[in-house]
Amino acid sequence: MYEELLREPGEAMIDGAYECFIAALQHKIDQREISQKALAERVDVTAQHLNAIYKERTNRRGEVVRASFPLQQKIAEVFGYSIVDFLKLGQRVLEKLPPDASRGIAGEKEAVVATQHIPIGPTDYMDPDHLVSAVMAFTRQW
Repeated sequence: MYEELLREPGEAMIDGAYECFIAALQHKIDQREISQKALAERVDVTAQHLNAIYKERTNRRGEVVRASFPLQQKIAEVFGYSIVDFLKLGQRVLEKLPPDASRGIAGEKEAVVATQHIPIGPTDYMDPDHLVSAVMAFTRQW
């Protein structure tokens, strides 16, 4: 699902990664780990805005309301995840794989450890350091 985490420098996160973010957000809220209202307060947005993101509603211009990258990071942190781990959780949710009870990211054969690789497609792998570097480079653009 991750061909690349980012487009060209300065561009938005690719759609597949955002879908992973939404899946993780919906999973965590649906698991009742925190209410939308409490989460909205913790990340300093209105409950209505968070609900629009959660339900992927459209604004007056007909555009889907999306969380900015800094907001995505804040939300991931509230749940105790880095943004990369939160996206991996979302990927597992989308693939209907059981999340690990302790972190929600490790799979049967695919424990994510610094010495292992992160699958980004059926046959492609990206080194974890490269993925983290890409995310950090993107955040510096904000």
